[in-house]
Amino acid sequence: MKLVCLLRGCQWRSQLIREVAGLQCQCCERCGALRYSQPGLSSNA
Repeated sequence: MKLVCLLRGCQWRSQLIREVAGLQCQCCERCGALRYSQPGLSSNA
């Protein structure tokens, strides 16, 4: 399950909040949305 930000140009914090079930959690500085990503996968767009 992935939570994505509904706003464009989200600024995700470089510092990870925590790791849940092996997933890295990041928080958007604009709207506070959370996203989870697997370590080792880079999705910089």
